[in-house]
Amino acid sequence: MWPSTWLDTTLPPILLNVGPLGLKYWQWIAAPLLLLLCRSLGGLFARGTSRVVKRLLRASPEALVLGLTERTRRPLRLLWTSVLLDGLVSVAGFQPSAELWLDRATQAVTVLSFCWLTVTTIDVLRLGLAATSWAEEHPSLRALIPLGARVAAITGSGTPN
Repeated sequence: MWPSTWLDTTLPPILLNVGPLGLKYWQWIAAPLLLLLCRSLGGLFARGTSRVVKRLLRASPEALVLGLTERTRRPLRLLWTSVLLDGLVSVAGFQPSAELWLDRATQAVTVLSFCWLTVTTIDVLRLGLAATSWAEEHPSLRALIPLGARVAAITGSGTPN
């Protein structure tokens, strides 16, 4: 939490007044700016995560790696944004009730983005597996790939495709 003495001496008195929902006016200004900052940093972290995934999957088929990094870009950005926002909300000095609400909201978005990332990854792997020579040689087993992907999606994230 930011020291209140620093805020009291630095900010204009009108921004220290309490506004709607018990939040100070400076908090109403800071909240969208904090969200924009976390979204920008989330995009940078998502690109970094994609680069690490590309390096880890060097030996994998290029189409699979490209599909995985392209399709998981948005869920990764949302995941990183919510994780960063969750961490910064606790130090931003919001009122306890607002901090509790924001904390719950960011945790819910984190869980949803993780589920989105899981389902997307499973779908990319399903498509990649179906395009392999193994799947071409075993058509009866290839028919089980969509079923396996649905089971993995349900058990991995709680939701099917």
